[in-house]
Amino acid sequence: MRISASERQTTRPVKDQPSWENFTAKWNGKAQVPATDPGSLDIKQSLGIAHWLAKGLFMSRAITGVVDIPSMRYLYSSGHVKEMVGWDDALFWEHGVKFTYGKFHPDDLFALHEFSTLIGHYYKNLPEEERPAFTDYWDIRFAKPDGSYLRILEQGRVLKHDEAGNIIHLLIFVTDITHLKSENKNHLRLTNGKENVLYEYRMPGQKLIKLETPSEREVDVFRHISMGYTRKQIADRLGISLSTVKTHCQHVYEKLGTTDSVETLNLLKIWSML
Repeated sequence: MRISASERQTTRPVKDQPSWENFTAKWNGKAQVPATDPGSLDIKQSLGIAHWLAKGLFMSRAITGVVDIPSMRYLYSSGHVKEMVGWDDALFWEHGVKFTYGKFHPDDLFALHEFSTLIGHYYKNLPEEERPAFTDYWDIRFAKPDGSYLRILEQGRVLKHDEAGNIIHLLIFVTDITHLKSENKNHLRLTNGKENVLYEYRMPGQKLIKLETPSEREVDVFRHISMGYTRKQIADRLGISLSTVKTHCQHVYEKLGTTDSVETLNLLKIWSML
């Protein structure tokens, strides 16, 4: 059943302006462990994983990092930091996540706080066997030293959690998606490898909207569009009518709140759904 706009839209009144203290309370106020000892076996294993993954991401110009949630410090960071965001690596090491938080666009902090709550709740409520496949994707505007903003995408994978499911070590991949997305919206995708839970946060208005997930066939249509096939060619390849292809496209526009194929393709690419 299609979820109507009124059913899926949730507007939460903002009682307070987003703050660093409120942000950290959503994360490190939950984990039932002390801040990590950088010399521990656990973090050495985490760094090993991050380094191995970073090698594969080097050519993509992604930033890879490991965050210790209880202390909100970076335990690992690999290449391209200054190249991408313009700030010296040392600032992130010295000041931790608080420095990063201070560079996010003020308007986007509302979305960040909402997304942080959703990420923690989703992961905590996953069955243990589904947690290894968990990934989150969210975007935000980040200030460069010259005052301009780029839009970055952060993908998160959990390396360690406590017995209650609170995140302790978070592996992150950061990429520049300014060329793919510039509108005044932030998006979040949560997945356990089987399902997709999608959200959009709109400013102004501070509206958090849960989006309806496109079906596999609908995504397949856009996968073919991304490969350059025409609507008629897609219909022939999938064994459906041209009218059905157009209907699938329209349904995806409605579900994701997009207006055309370019915007839709960019969003699906950002979410790694193609």
